[in-house]
Amino acid sequence: KNISLQLNSGAEIIMIFDTSAGSISNKEAYEIYSRDIYKHLIEPHDGKVGYFSKHPFESEFFMQEMNNSETKLAGIGVDQNKTLLYWLNNTNTGFIQGNFNPEILSKPLDDFKRDFDEYIRQVESMTEEERSGWVCGLGHGVLKTTPEENVHFFIRKIREIFR
Repeated sequence: KNISLQLNSGAEIIMIFDTSAGSISNKEAYEIYSRDIYKHLIEPHDGKVGYFSKHPFESEFFMQEMNNSETKLAGIGVDQNKTLLYWLNNTNTGFIQGNFNPEILSKPLDDFKRDFDEYIRQVESMTEEERSGWVCGLGHGVLKTTPEENVHFFIRKIREIFR
């Protein structure tokens, strides 16, 4: 119901951040859970809902959906455990949101900037076509130990580089 309320109020896309899904202990249970999420929360909204799981895709369900031309899944959020290029090369539809490591964002500013520059080099090594569908974001969000200065730097630089 909350998804419908948000969409009816003008939201273009709703992202489900399912941080507890990673606590499911076995692959079969995760597969069943993933299918239920898709059937009840994603499919009824016809391409308006994306999904992020804290330990993404222990089953291949959501990756398979991103390669199904009839999918109702708008996109997936991913963390830093695989490269952005991996995700973009292995999905045919929708968006990929992620995958900057939030732990890097918590480092002292100079260390953070060095790692940020390396991340940017990797992204810039892709053509615009290769990174089509990418929505820049943090894998798991901002940690409570993250210096605010780093967050402002991250946002400012991403906007400058990818406008």
